[in-house]
Order: sequence, then structure tokens, then C-alpha cells
Amino acid sequence: MFGNSGFLMLPKKRFKTITDKNVHAVEFEGFRFKTLQVCQSYDARRKFHSGFLLTSFSLKEIHMQTRKHGRGSLYIKGWDRNRGLWEITFPDTRLKQLEEDIIWFRSDGTSSFMILKGVNNSDVDD
Repeated sequence: MFGNSGFLMLPKKRFKTITDKNVHAVEFEGFRFKTLQVCQSYDARRKFHSGFLLTSFSLKEIHMQTRKHGRGSLYIKGWDRNRGLWEITFPDTRLKQLEEDIIWFRSDGTSSFMILKGVNNSDVDD
């Protein structure tokens, strides 16, 4: 598991990436904030979702707005060419500030995924 350099080697994961063009909303405990990119994946073996939020908002600002410093609900609404307009809620989510513009999240709860409008709807722009 450890390489010659002493760094921990993690197994490869496939992250689904959504850019600001396709991210319509991101909220943590009802506080909506702008993100430039969302990357998320599901670890089937360990049964949890994890990912990164690229945002100018800091975790401290999010905690101040939500008055919540522990776990909470993370909501993402987005668009992609395969599904159309969709939303997903990650309950029981922890956030952690990794870098100035990067917030990591992990959700141990069962997420809900719902298609809001299919791909054939012309009023949704990608």
C-alpha cells in the first residue's frame, strides 16, 4: 500500500465531474453557494459517496451560515447530456476544507437521485 516514497497509494476511483456550466445548485443544510466544479464518486465496497467541491466559499463561511458544524445534508442539482436535469441529496454528509478553494465531502447515508426533466426537454440548456 505504501510506495517507495512513503506516500499512501490509494486505489483508483472514477469521479463524475460536473462543471459550473452544468451545476445549477449546491446547498449544504439549506445554504446555497456557488461552485465551479463538483466531483463525486461512490465506493460500492465501502458503501459511501465522496467527492470535492471547487468553490470560493470556505467551510467556515458555510458553517457560519448554516450554524451547523457537524454532519448535514448536501444537495446538488445539475444537468448532463445522458440524463437531463437531475438532483441528488447526500444525507449525513461531512465536509472538510482541503485547500483554499477545495472542500471534500463524504456521505455515509443513502443518497437520493431523481431526474427532474429528461434530455428531450428543450427548455433546459447545457
